[in-house]
Amino acid sequence: MIWKITAIELLERYAAGERNFNGIELIRDPQRNIYDGSGEIHGLEGADLRGISLRGSNLRDVILTDADLSEADLFGACLFCATLVNTVLKGANLYSVSLVQAGCGGANFDGADLTLVDATNTLFINTTINYFSNSVLVCANFKGSSIFKSALCGIHTGNFCWHTTMPDGTICDISE
Repeated sequence: MIWKITAIELLERYAAGERNFNGIELIRDPQRNIYDGSGEIHGLEGADLRGISLRGSNLRDVILTDADLSEADLFGACLFCATLVNTVLKGANLYSVSLVQAGCGGANFDGADLTLVDATNTLFINTTINYFSNSVLVCANFKGSSIFKSALCGIHTGNFCWHTTMPDGTICDISE
């Protein structure tokens, strides 16, 4: 059973002390959010959601700009087309997360677990990242990010990189 919840409901329950939101499907609130045709889910911009658990949740099209998700558990979550601009994800569990077509410019992934992440067509411009492991990095863009090429395409990473823009602007087309 899918637990559907709006951003407003999530914030109210989080403020009341609830932290377990595993398996939710975040939906637009048609009474509070004006539909702009984009399908984006607003309401969590700048939110303090430290330590929240969103394992296996559907967060497709959510706007989390300037939000703090430090130490959040997002294991297996879908963040397809999410906006994570300037989002803090320090120490977050992003194991097996779908970041396909997400915008992560300026995000801070310091200490985050990015194992088995699908980052196809994802923008990581000017981000802070420690490493990726066994991840798909197809057409990802890391221009200006604080990450070493060896952390993306090193001998022990197991990542698949194809047409991925490295922090220095070079293109990586290798799989290790």
